[in-house]
Amino acid sequence: MNIFTTTACPDQSARCLVDKHVIKQGLECTQMLCTTYNIQGIQAPYRSCHLNHPSTKWTRASLDNFQWLIQHTYSIFDEYTARYNKIHKSQAVLEWCKNNINLLKFDFHSLTPFAIAIADDKICRTLPEFDSLSTTDKYRKYILLDKKHIHAWKRNKPDWII
Repeated sequence: MNIFTTTACPDQSARCLVDKHVIKQGLECTQMLCTTYNIQGIQAPYRSCHLNHPSTKWTRASLDNFQWLIQHTYSIFDEYTARYNKIHKSQAVLEWCKNNINLLKFDFHSLTPFAIAIADDKICRTLPEFDSLSTTDKYRKYILLDKKHIHAWKRNKPDWII
């Protein structure tokens, strides 16, 4: 469970995902979106999960966060279709989330700082400058250093991958 925010743009951030993340992130994002509905008493297609995960908390913290994740998930599914020539099974759930957004109530509407869910024992955290990096740069370092074993892009390999 994570949102790999390698850029502030939800579309570009999705295009940067490694192939394995393109396969699984759509499901994880729709689960986070559905959790927001369920917490507000609206039965969603997926059950709640990872309620206290930083990314799940971020998703439900504001309307703009929720909408950012909807757009990001659409872009993940676009990448999935382009890379694998298939429609992701969770795409119908995303449509449900988008079509029912008017049922949700948020106390806060503006985009909040992206959540960081990178474990303390990761290689990227040993970089002397890590704590001073932006969230997007932290995720770039995380993918570059800690996810090297799954580096594969059928298309859109980011230029920051060495």
